[in-house]
Amino acid sequence: MAMTGFFYTFKRPRTSAMMGMLKYDPIVRKKVLFLETKKRSK
Repeated sequence: MAMTGFFYTFKRPRTSAMMGMLKYDPIVRKKVLFLETKKRSK
């Protein structure tokens, strides 16, 4: 996790476990692990 603020959105079945995906982060120009987090309420 690069913690750059860049994020991806994706859909998954609600019954499956939380996901982590290795995707490209253009801010650091590397592949980093994107972990699923809960939405923050306002």
